[in-house]
Amino acid sequence: MLRAPHREAASRAYAGELQRDFEALLKERMGANSRKKLRQEEHQLAALGPVAFQRARTPAEIDRVLAAFFQQKAARMREQGLSNAFDAAGVKEFTRAAAHAIDPDTGEPVIELYAASVGDTIIATFGGIVADGRFSGMFNSIAGAEFRNYSPGELLLANVIRMCCERGLDKFDLGIGNAAYKQVYCKDAEALYDSVIPITAAGQVVARLWRAGLTLKGKVKKSDILLRAIRSITQTMSRKAAHE
Repeated sequence: MLRAPHREAASRAYAGELQRDFEALLKERMGANSRKKLRQEEHQLAALGPVAFQRARTPAEIDRVLAAFFQQKAARMREQGLSNAFDAAGVKEFTRAAAHAIDPDTGEPVIELYAASVGDTIIATFGGIVADGRFSGMFNSIAGAEFRNYSPGELLLANVIRMCCERGLDKFDLGIGNAAYKQVYCKDAEALYDSVIPITAAGQVVARLWRAGLTLKGKVKKSDILLRAIRSITQTMSRKAAHE
């Protein structure tokens, strides 16, 4: 496909090699102070109740994690003034069906679900798929302000990676987009490419506009000032729409 006209995309995908020894991997990818902070946060959570990091196995567990995810994601999007992709028609149903479906080749759910819990309360969720020894993270969520200071998402991510190491998986990726937490475990920034190929006369016109839009997107992504401005405008418009 790279033989077609293309350009490097504004964002990259982040992935990293796994090891059989998770503790060795953690020491390699994370500094001593950061590891200490994770341990302290887990210890502080334990003062609120029993802490568990689990993979959903049974239909009831899958439904419970999905319910927490949908609720937490919706609340987070409202808080940020952003639209929630999981509110689109059929998205929740598709996600639920894939989480319950079993891959005939592996005997595992098509979408794997993980959760961090304190007592009976799910405080973070994580979902992804596995193929050819590679775990690809797709979505996550964290609970509200009551638990946010304990970094539940980071704690769960570390334990998902630990479980992947224990399973003997080879690679872990967190998908497209820059984020500091991704670069801790995913040292490989994989280049992506955009290709706009018109096939009609009208398409020729649209293609020029689309390519111009991709160029603008690249400039925005490389400018912290422009990126913050766009996010602020988007959040303001989303909040206004929500109140109308």
